[in-house]
Formats: sequence, C-alpha cells, structure tokens
Amino acid sequence: MSRIVMMAASLGLAVGVYFSGTMAARAEADSLMEDFGDILIMYHMYSASDGKTYIEEMPVPAARTPFDLMTYFNREVQKVTIGYWPDGEENTWHYAGHKNLLIYLQGTQILTTGDGKEYHLKPGMVALAEDWTGLGHTNVCVAKTGKKVCMLIQVTVDDLDRELPLRPPPGK
Repeated sequence: MSRIVMMAASLGLAVGVYFSGTMAARAEADSLMEDFGDILIMYHMYSASDGKTYIEEMPVPAARTPFDLMTYFNREVQKVTIGYWPDGEENTWHYAGHKNLLIYLQGTQILTTGDGKEYHLKPGMVALAEDWTGLGHTNVCVAKTGKKVCMLIQVTVDDLDRELPLRPPPGK
C-alpha cells in the first residue's frame, strides 16, 4: 500500500512541476503580446521608387479556422529560423533577400530606414521585410534584459516579388 501512495505522490509532484512550468511559460508568452486583439499591426518594409526603404503599419485582421483558432497568418513557408543578436550588434545597410516575416521575442531591434526614421521593434511585434533594392535599412540590438540578446523568429515566406516600377514614396 505504501508503494502505491509513494507512486501517487510522485505522480502528483511530477504533474505539479509540469503545470507550474507550463504556467510560467504561459505567463511569459502572454507578456509578449499583451495588447493584441482582433487586428495585429504588422510593420511592412518596402522599397520605393526613390531608392529608399520605408515602413508602413499594416493592419492584419484575425480569421477563424475550422477549429476556432483565431489566426493572423496561415500559409506554407519556405523556412523558419530562430536566432539572436547580442546586445549592441549592428548591421549596416542591407535589404531583405526574401519575403521575411520577423517575430520579435526579446530585446529591442532599432531599424533605421533610408528616410532616417527609426522604428523600435519590441517583443510581440511583427515585421514583414520586402525591401529588395536601393539603400535598404540598418538594425541594432538593444537588450537591457538579463539575457542581453535580441531574439526573433524569422519566417521565410517566399521569394521576393521584384516588380518594377516600384511604388512611390509615402506622400508622393
């Protein structure tokens, strides 16, 4: 009888540890996107006809799947990469090699576009990089957390549509 009690106690402890770990992971995940709702704001990087990269806010409405999962993005992809930059890491002027969906998990990526504007992309924010020509953009990692890295998930969605003529810059 004591062996059964010990096994039950061990199972209870294991289940408790599992659920407390799951709750901690869930709490962290909830804090990434605490302000999201039916519409996700995506930051869209694109090349314009003046040779500069611009960023526009793109609202992405959620859609319900047959299993009642609300989704913002549901399509096949080419590749998924999970990576990071150390605090202070800078990337000079470059542009996207593919159509990339960037999901920021930790730290702040400061993107600078050809028009000199800075965008601070933080955990829970999403960017779609489609700038493929011209000056491009720069980025620097600012990570003041204990981990001191900027972590993201890069989803390579597709090859870039290299269509000409490019769209005009904003306001023109």
